[in-house]
Amino acid sequence: MKTVALLSNQRKDKDFIIARKVFEILKENFQIISSADMKIDGIKYVTEAELLNSADAVIVLGGDGTIIRTSRMVCKKNIPILGINMGHLGFLAEIEKSNLERYLKKFIDGKYTFEKRCMLYACVERNGQKIAKFNALNDVVISCTSFKRMVDLELFVDNVKINEYSADGVILSTPTGSTAYSLSAGGPVIDSSLDVTVITPICPHLLAVRPVIVPSEKTIKVRIKEKTNRHSMLTIDGQEGFDLEHGDVIKVTNSNYKTTLIKLSDKSFYDVLKYKLSEKPKKNDF
Repeated sequence: MKTVALLSNQRKDKDFIIARKVFEILKENFQIISSADMKIDGIKYVTEAELLNSADAVIVLGGDGTIIRTSRMVCKKNIPILGINMGHLGFLAEIEKSNLERYLKKFIDGKYTFEKRCMLYACVERNGQKIAKFNALNDVVISCTSFKRMVDLELFVDNVKINEYSADGVILSTPTGSTAYSLSAGGPVIDSSLDVTVITPICPHLLAVRPVIVPSEKTIKVRIKEKTNRHSMLTIDGQEGFDLEHGDVIKVTNSNYKTTLIKLSDKSFYDVLKYKLSEKPKKNDF
């Protein structure tokens, strides 16, 4: 690697204090570029398009949300991401602020591996026409935007109707997203190495409606059945929204793209899960 992009969430990295530390550690070994002006002398500031064409890796300072947003930006170029946790849980971040120098030294020495995370591709069809498409690392959510209203859904897997119900919505999640919104809605935790999609209803009106796990090669289709003036929305990773109408069909399949994460430790998925989901995680050298 020769060129590393540096992106920092200023709300979590006040005055880019940690970004400056990262730059000082890496500047002798890499050209550092960024698409955001962090007022740090020595960083080459470029457009987002130039960053995508030049970066061999991107280092992200922030929480999982910042890493997820970056993943959608760089996945088509297959640029690996190294996350530095500036948030709370930070499931996707490889480095904590407490071990910044030690792990960045390993990065400089090339002592890392790559981990691929599957993504979802969502397409919205209206009157037989494709009107929107998205890639998601965490989840695709269909929900009602009206106050205290439910959405009526028809759910298909490979064109086989498997359910029809009223609920606050439904979450279609990757294994990466299984520890996010889906988990809060009662969905299972899925090993991040698996290629599956989790269908998690949100507060369904029927007790018999439960989460379903399907192979990622299956096509999941959700049709908005409601015939009232209720408004529904498609949400991508909790960060992008698209207004839906009655009769819209949302098709979700395995994306052609994957998110590549840079791994510097030998901690397994289960090590991270146990640490991150513990009630009182210790501030150790994890």
